[in-house]
Amino acid sequence: MEKLFRVLGINLTYGFEDEPPAPALKVPLLGYVAAGGDDLPSDTSVTFEANGHDNALGQVPAPPGMLMQLRGSIFALKVRGASMLPIYEDGDLLYVYKDDPARANVGRLIGRKCVVTLEDGDAYVKTLRRPDSGDAGLWNLESLNPAWPVMTNQSVVEALPVRHVTHMF
Repeated sequence: MEKLFRVLGINLTYGFEDEPPAPALKVPLLGYVAAGGDDLPSDTSVTFEANGHDNALGQVPAPPGMLMQLRGSIFALKVRGASMLPIYEDGDLLYVYKDDPARANVGRLIGRKCVVTLEDGDAYVKTLRRPDSGDAGLWNLESLNPAWPVMTNQSVVEALPVRHVTHMF
């Protein structure tokens, strides 16, 4: 059991102390991701830098159970907007892997909640759906909140599935 706890980064006294231990691992907070649709300001866009995290806004606690070997490939984004309520709220932290193997085939992400980057550089958290047009390379981006319309026939540059969320109360 000690070996398992060590690999998962869990303190053996967890649950016996007054408070859980603060996570030692940190990951970069790269910016904001829109969860509101087309009316949000352009500062909600995120540029994913292939050569590192030079644009990081700081560090945030790593998701629980993150293994050390993933440390350089995971990052966080802060949600702005209400289109993905009730799952993701304004201020929540979403964790994604920059080298996620799922991004190689966007079609495999249909129906999943993803951080999606469009050609204009804007980034959204949406559920990926097949396009109305049937054109290759275009996708519909669906909100969970019914007050927000589906973003139809969007040209997606990159889609990364959300792997963990930390709700900020």
